[in-house]
Amino acid sequence: MEYRKSRYFIFDGSTVVAVLAGAAMAYLYVREGGFGALEMYAPFVLPAVSAYVIFIFTALNGKWAKELLSPYTYLIPDTVFNKLINATAMQHIQSLMNACLITLPGAIAMRLSPLITALAILFYVVLSANKLYALAVAEAVCGSTLGRVGKQLLQMLIQGMAVMAAVIGGVLGMAVGGVVQAYVLMDVFLVLFTIIFMVIAMLNFYNMETA
Repeated sequence: MEYRKSRYFIFDGSTVVAVLAGAAMAYLYVREGGFGALEMYAPFVLPAVSAYVIFIFTALNGKWAKELLSPYTYLIPDTVFNKLINATAMQHIQSLMNACLITLPGAIAMRLSPLITALAILFYVVLSANKLYALAVAEAVCGSTLGRVGKQLLQMLIQGMAVMAAVIGGVLGMAVGGVVQAYVLMDVFLVLFTIIFMVIAMLNFYNMETA
């Protein structure tokens, strides 16, 4: 509902930041001729910057926060799963677009393989989804008890758990295989946490529907 009110609902401040961050990574990499002794970790600059950008915009939940506060979101005659997917679909489309904008310039400059590039894009999209459902979890846990700031802090704490799990997955992947394995484990751990948050969000939708 909130996304349809905006003429350019796919484009916002996060899109501009994605463009700038992607261009900056590519420019700095080319200008410096790589990362020197840390070149083997160059592929992980992409998820690190992606996580930083997404965390910045955690404080600006915008339309999704308004969707959660709107009673119409919960009263739509459909299954709980479909309600949640439909409410977040536009945000996922925007996340995919932003993921490409922030990832492709750096991936091209670093000459990363198509597989690693695709996994980096997936990382951004899943982490963005994680952010959405983390807010829904925070809403389910505290409602209006902690206020807007308290809810955002709880959301960041919840999302931080998922990011730490992804970091651990990356370390394990590098230890047992290499960059591809690290990316795969990072994405798998993020997906698992996102599914958990999504289930909790669905339960909150169900409780609001039946309240």
